[in-house]
Amino acid sequence: MPNATNVVPEQIKVGLEKESTWGTDPAGTPILIPVDAPDLKEEVAHIADEGLRGLFARDFEGYGGLRQVTGSLGGIFYGTSDAAETSLASPVAHILAALLGGTAATQIGATNDYIHDFYTTELPGSLTLTVEDSLTAAQTTPHYVGVMFPRLTLRYNGGEGLLTWEADILGLRQQWPNSAGSIAADKTGQAFIGWQSSVHFGTAAANPTALAKVISAEIVIERELMLVSGASNQQYAQNRAARPPRVTFTAVVEFVDYADYKLYSDDTNDHSSNQQAWTFRFCNKAAVHTQTGDSSLSLAAGDAVLDIRLHTVSYGESALTISRGEAPNTMEFAGRSLYTPSPTWFGATPPTAARTGQSLIQIRLINQRTSAY
Repeated sequence: MPNATNVVPEQIKVGLEKESTWGTDPAGTPILIPVDAPDLKEEVAHIADEGLRGLFARDFEGYGGLRQVTGSLGGIFYGTSDAAETSLASPVAHILAALLGGTAATQIGATNDYIHDFYTTELPGSLTLTVEDSLTAAQTTPHYVGVMFPRLTLRYNGGEGLLTWEADILGLRQQWPNSAGSIAADKTGQAFIGWQSSVHFGTAAANPTALAKVISAEIVIERELMLVSGASNQQYAQNRAARPPRVTFTAVVEFVDYADYKLYSDDTNDHSSNQQAWTFRFCNKAAVHTQTGDSSLSLAAGDAVLDIRLHTVSYGESALTISRGEAPNTMEFAGRSLYTPSPTWFGATPPTAARTGQSLIQIRLINQRTSAY
């Protein structure tokens, strides 16, 4: 007998909701995340009874241990949002807020633009993720609660493609609510194209001049997260712990100057005189670059800006590599962002609550959403 229905990738919808309490499903309306094929699974530790019984056998019983959610998500970085986030939101903004833990929204003068600063707190935030497909009905829609993100990677190439993201997942457990799906399909939103980027490395400045020689880059934000289980007659963790984040990056740069080549050897010899700041700006409005100040952005509905600054970079993460068999020759930097107690901010100074939490990396998203993520 043929199957009544099949699920194809195009019918899958993944949604997110911000949790006010870690591990508690908000049970609201999820925000759609346009993603590649999702990898989400609940793992249950298998405990085998292998006690010797005088029999020619090894395994006599199996028990279910602790549950947890693992996997990964990835896709295109959308930064757009209207005031109430009723059109396609910036789902990665919610992931950034969950990973780092803190977020604040500041209006730019009398405009409709808001700066959303993301900053580190002692504990990360968390989300509930929902997966819907053509089989979705009551009690057949998996919800993954208590989801945190131990690793987020951003990638771009200035000559091709889009700004993309990939996030690793660690969550509490899977649930099956007694309700049908509620994620609305949506095709709106604007991505950041690779050429809509500007990058500067060198001396930190509020609005630095972009350097056209950076071809591509990858930024990785990692945070060690632990699920903690106590004796409470529950098959899942009751507590969590988190360490501060670590930020590394790689960048491919045109080989046009031996001064760039010497940055690695000089930094590993005398780091104090050669550590630099790296500033990345992505904007789906072509006229905006790293020299454009906040008050001059003049974003229209659907426009967005993503700013990332690594205040102090150590180049000693790995050896600098020159590719001499390509035209043009290129170099690949690898660096690690260092804690900087009094950084030079990119653009406006963040709110007081956000400053300490942005001493390692400054991340801000500018769009027309009025409330913090």
